[in-house]
Amino acid sequence: MEPLVYIILLNFNSWADTIECLESLSKLEYPNYRVLIVDNASSDDSVSKIKKKFPEITMIINPENLGFAGGNNVGIRHVLQQGADYIFLLNNDTVIDPAAVTELVRAGEADPDIGVLGSLTYCYDRPDQVWFAGGWINWYTGRTGHLTEIPGSEPYDAEFISGCALMIKRNVIEEIGLLDEDFFLYFEDTDWCKRVLSKGYRLQMVPTSRVWHKVSASSGIRSPLWQYYTARNLLLFMAKHNTFPARQVFLGLYPIRFILKSLIILITGRQLLPSYLQGNTDFWKGALGKQSR
Repeated sequence: MEPLVYIILLNFNSWADTIECLESLSKLEYPNYRVLIVDNASSDDSVSKIKKKFPEITMIINPENLGFAGGNNVGIRHVLQQGADYIFLLNNDTVIDPAAVTELVRAGEADPDIGVLGSLTYCYDRPDQVWFAGGWINWYTGRTGHLTEIPGSEPYDAEFISGCALMIKRNVIEEIGLLDEDFFLYFEDTDWCKRVLSKGYRLQMVPTSRVWHKVSASSGIRSPLWQYYTARNLLLFMAKHNTFPARQVFLGLYPIRFILKSLIILITGRQLLPSYLQGNTDFWKGALGKQSR
């Protein structure tokens, strides 16, 4: 029998996206998969709408919004108890190619040193434009980003894999633990990948596994929410993982980065400046996890 794959969709006030994602999942070619929906305390009648359309799908309903990390951790704990061999975190605002899961599992089964696998991710509204083909980190400046050029058709290693479409092996989770809920939202996937690498596993992008993502449908690019958590969690991520000498260079450059970015935000979107400043302040205060925004 093929390994059991559990696909976890995290829903928060976006039942229409989740239903479209489920419709694409129903066409998967892979023979041994199950889907779990974790609802993060939606207030838009998501639960009843999704259950009406897909009554057979298992749902866990959280009493509060636990963020990306906490919400997915609820699902991960559940599917580990159900015997999952692979866990596939998939954004609910995606649609997936029928062969996507098959291709990920094939690559994972080919090498026990591969801990995490990622799908090539395209933009939903521009289907030929690549949104994520692997992640990169500049440990000296703190800049992170997405590769958008595909090296070829064969799987290749990456520095991090986006939680938008991330498959991880059961034994790896048992070794490194769950997502770090101190992040709440943003950088928790990058942190997870770094922890996987620290145990000697590899991260591999599989370009024959494809998904299409409605970019930032839930929180919005350049929203106050995005600005706050990316500012705070970059510092948290660097504090956890950066090492000498890059750590010293990053800390030395950060005041300059902070001033320049504050000026840029002030010029281009001054309504976001309080969120950026608060994110920085909260990191130094140790105010981690979910914060009122």
